Amino acid sequence: MIAALLRVSTDAQETERQRLAIERYAEENRLKITQWFEDKESRDLAEFRPRFQEMMSLVIQQKIKIVLIEKFDRFGVSGKEEWFHYRYLFQKARCKLISVADGEGELTAKDDKTMLMGFFAADASTKEQRNIAHRALSGKARFAKDGDWVGGPAPFGYDKVCIDNQGNVLWRLVRTGKKEYKQIFTGGHCVLLTGSPGKSRNERLRLDINEEQAAVVRLIFHLWTTQRISLMGIAVRLNREGYRLHGKPFKVQETEERPNHRYRRRGAGGVEGKGGQNATALSTKSRGRVDRRRTLPPSDHRPCHVPAGSTKACRGQR
Repeated sequence: MIAALLRVSTDAQETERQRLAIERYAEENRLKITQWFEDKESRDLAEFRPRFQEMMSLVIQQKIKIVLIEKFDRFGVSGKEEWFHYRYLFQKARCKLISVADGEGELTAKDDKTMLMGFFAADASTKEQRNIAHRALSGKARFAKDGDWVGGPAPFGYDKVCIDNQGNVLWRLVRTGKKEYKQIFTGGHCVLLTGSPGKSRNERLRLDINEEQAAVVRLIFHLWTTQRISLMGIAVRLNREGYRLHGKPFKVQETEERPNHRYRRRGAGGVEGKGGQNATALSTKSRGRVDRRRTLPPSDHRPCHVPAGSTKACRGQR
């Protein structure tokens, strides 16, 4: 069997150029390709590329005699060690790995020239991965410095806003559920989505305050800084009063350094009257650790104005 391997790093990239180069080589050398393997994954994640692993399984079983690739880096390895591991598997199975790029040829040949070329090519692959990571982080840092949102869901209290190069707002994305969004265009047209939409190259994403959600955030900080109430107590109070976090009840993520029960009102921070027994169970892991919550002295207090009725807009969202 003669197989061909195609690989790109992301879904946005195409494999057509690789396919044409391999087909041209196969035609010139009278080779008939019987199976194609295509992966869309980074070069350093060979063990997580299902089609690549499927191909290697057939190679080890000696069911494939030749594998064609466009060039060395399309094979995809994390470094020199991984390359020589796969090279050994090819040689053991008596399968040839051939690059159709000029000057590369059979990558599994046992001569010194091919071995050295593979060594330096794999080393260059490692350096290229570092350069790609550096460029990606530098780009994100530059976008963040300009005030752009670099990716991920907007935090509670904010919406994602898409603007063009002139600063005109094109659409606003409001999160309404775990994977539910409402895309509101400038003209007033709305679209319900199950994922965050992308943007074009000439567009930018920024965060803008969602006033309804921001009122709830201000209320949370007001309760935390002015009243002796635990985080769980705040979550219970918000749920009891009808507030919701993207359509779901508020909850407290359990951590090892949770507030000590000594700071809870009514024994358990007002948690539905569970009393001291529940307070002890909730604070078991905090015993013997430094309690991060402390009552601030009046000199450190800061005003937090919550206008009357400003939080009603978020109530009753089920």
